[in-house]
Amino acid sequence: MKLKNIDIQNFRGFKKLEIQDFQKINLLVGKNNSGKSSVLEAIFLSCGISNPQLAINIDFFRGLIHRYTDDFRFIFYKLDYNNEPCIKTSFDSDEYKRELHIKPSKEILLRESAKQTESRIGNITTDTDNNSQQVNGLIFRFSTKGKHEQKKDFQSSIIINGGNVLEIPKNYKELLRASFFLRKYGELDSTYQYLDQVISAKEKGNIIEILQEIDANITDLSLGAHNVIYCDIGLERLVPINLMGDGINQILGILVHIANLKDGILLIDEIDNGLHYTTLKTLWKAILHASEKYKTQIFATTHSDECVSAYSQAYKEFYDSQVNLRLFRIEKKGQEDIKL
Repeated sequence: MKLKNIDIQNFRGFKKLEIQDFQKINLLVGKNNSGKSSVLEAIFLSCGISNPQLAINIDFFRGLIHRYTDDFRFIFYKLDYNNEPCIKTSFDSDEYKRELHIKPSKEILLRESAKQTESRIGNITTDTDNNSQQVNGLIFRFSTKGKHEQKKDFQSSIIINGGNVLEIPKNYKELLRASFFLRKYGELDSTYQYLDQVISAKEKGNIIEILQEIDANITDLSLGAHNVIYCDIGLERLVPINLMGDGINQILGILVHIANLKDGILLIDEIDNGLHYTTLKTLWKAILHASEKYKTQIFATTHSDECVSAYSQAYKEFYDSQVNLRLFRIEKKGQEDIKL
């Protein structure tokens, strides 16, 4: 199932942003703080629409750790709880649609003015009387609609009550698979785990075949102790992949993520981060090969002209036409968000 369109309202720095006609490979470009990462996060929330824990996770991806209940406001436009985020998505030529509304959960604080005492009632409410209420979590109200189907409504929540209390409807089953490739958070550990799954599924040969397009000396990959990945390049000993350079490391990480997301969606923020510009075309060729094989839809961001150029060159060599390619530039003009 492929994402085709997204409509984002009151989320992060966006009052409203609509993007249409996503394809198999999508690159979002723009200056820093233009909102590229926020688009990926909105897609991520829509793909995991029943799980409000993801709203905390995307803050963690940015290095924001929730220490207080008021930290939930990070995803609300202008940090205002009255600006409730709404994310609408459609898939495969509008045959499948989903809609997510995010509301703050609040607990009522009843004050007895005479005694100046206070008691808490743990009822969940979306009333806007901020003088008598305190935000203690998030409510996800969401709906899905398939072709020739009635719209189905659901609700889930995450409440902070001495720990995260997560409530997800038991009658909802997620159909979509999506993942963030996060280079800065345990990259080698996650690559090791995903490669382990690739090996178990007897898919390692496909990964090696793609890597050989980059380095013909690579003949095998194996897992060692302490999360070390070894590469056979024809020497007397296996070589830890850490010594093969950032290009091979990042490419392998992305490849094994794609291999574990058959018919899914992979989100890659700042795809060129930490890579020399000479490796970017190689990176894109590897992604194109893997995306085609595993039918994985790719969304990536960059602000690098070199990355955009490498993206275009690799694509022209891989495909006869550009029907599977889209590039979107996101710019901010005052308070208005526009897509060009």
